[in-house]
Amino acid sequence: MSDLVVTHPAPRSVRRRLIDRGAVSAEYALLTVGTITFGGVLLKIITDEAMRNQLLQIILAIIKFLLSNFGAFAG
Repeated sequence: MSDLVVTHPAPRSVRRRLIDRGAVSAEYALLTVGTITFGGVLLKIITDEAMRNQLLQIILAIIKFLLSNFGAFAG
């Protein structure tokens, strides 16, 4: 007799979970890097006077545009 043991391959769902296990960690890493980058950009905008003034001008222009075009519907 031989000592050969025949095993059946794992079901497809189990194999897929084992293959995708590393993908979850990579997705969390990308999300963390993206969040830190976005926070850095916001910090730069908040702390830099010139950037803050430009952002304020853009917001005011949008508000003026909305009020001039859609202000008649508010009443």
